[in-house]
Amino acid sequence: PIDMWYDKPYFGRYDLGANPIYILEENLKQIPTENKNATFFAINFVVDAFEDLQKHYTKALNSRSINKDFPLSSLPVAQAYISPDDLYQKYINSLFQVFVLNYLQPLGLHCTISNFSDFLGHLRDYFSKAGQGNPLTFSGFIGSKRCPANVCGLFIDLQPSGFSDDTKKYKDFLIKNDFSFFISSAKNHGFLVDKNAPWRLVADINSANMQPFLRKYFRYNMNYDLFFNNFFDKASKLDFNTM
Repeated sequence: PIDMWYDKPYFGRYDLGANPIYILEENLKQIPTENKNATFFAINFVVDAFEDLQKHYTKALNSRSINKDFPLSSLPVAQAYISPDDLYQKYINSLFQVFVLNYLQPLGLHCTISNFSDFLGHLRDYFSKAGQGNPLTFSGFIGSKRCPANVCGLFIDLQPSGFSDDTKKYKDFLIKNDFSFFISSAKNHGFLVDKNAPWRLVADINSANMQPFLRKYFRYNMNYDLFFNNFFDKASKLDFNTM
């Protein structure tokens, strides 16, 4: 298992140079799912590996190797890639709304603004006092706790929520006989399972079992710099355009 809470909370969001990164959308691929009410995406090689895992599970169900009542028996996709652009715009709009309504207006500072320079001055003052943990730039957002892990395109969630419900995790997943089959099947297809969300598949690019799927889109020997350059880009490149 992989610990996404304490050990690797920023998995897939930083390159080796500690630069916040975002996935290039040309590398996304739609995940085949029976859910007709939603469309899900992940990085292309992750989707290919998941498709192979789906075939494996279909055979297991047909041969009754696993119980169809196990919550993950059909590998139901509930969440995958989330666009960081949309999330950032919603976040920054909310942030500026708080800045104006809770700071500028109550203190009467909005009356002192006659140009953009005045606005920036108040903004700097505000963030020097209350801005800790509230990044302004796109790259700052990507690399912060404000940004959900799913933006990296390396995760597939098979349940919608319940991260804080340890009783549910234990009762519905961890003690089930079919959970060990889920863990081993995921590993055999190049996935790790999130320790704190036992329904989350995390692509393991170091896994030998993931390499056949990765090689279709990445024809080099594993080199992290080349990997990040191939599938991601530095988020700082979008800082000016997204503000």
